Amino acid sequence: MDARPEERIWNELRLRLAEPKLQPGEILEDGITPMRSVVTEPMQRGRLFLAGDAAHIVPATGAKGMNLAQNDVRILADALTAWYRTGLHDRLDHYSESCLQRVWRAEHFSAWMTALLHRDPAGDPFEHKLRLSYSDMSRPQKQQRPPWRKTTSASIPPLRSTSVFGKVNSAPTGLDQARIFT
Repeated sequence: MDARPEERIWNELRLRLAEPKLQPGEILEDGITPMRSVVTEPMQRGRLFLAGDAAHIVPATGAKGMNLAQNDVRILADALTAWYRTGLHDRLDHYSESCLQRVWRAEHFSAWMTALLHRDPAGDPFEHKLRLSYSDMSRPQKQQRPPWRKTTSASIPPLRSTSVFGKVNSAPTGLDQARIFT
């Protein structure tokens, strides 16, 4: 936490809260919150149903926690509605199964995103290079042509084709032709 002196923390807080006159106070404790994941399986036992953070915790780096909680509650509400209206409990019986598929996909994404954004100081150089590679892959990049493939629209002759009626048709020229070949 030495890299974050108190003045820097207060300046950042003023900026993020859009409160330039915010007065500093005493910081009682500082630290780095560990990222963790927890999944409780199954998410139901008899008539007890777990939803949201009671059933699963997802690291904030994936930004999936609230969406998962809302999905859990939506599935549970639909199942309860069906049970009260019809007396059928098959949707309640499959509540956990219905939610966990999405939960595990979100956990996987969040673990990947956490690994991408947070370097483990004890990690090896290979893992660091993989992280950089993933980071590069997630950014849109202009495709570079190999030197032997460098062509311009001026060096490509126009395309020609013959129609059913024997008349010669020329392909688009100028900018249209350049779009075809680049």
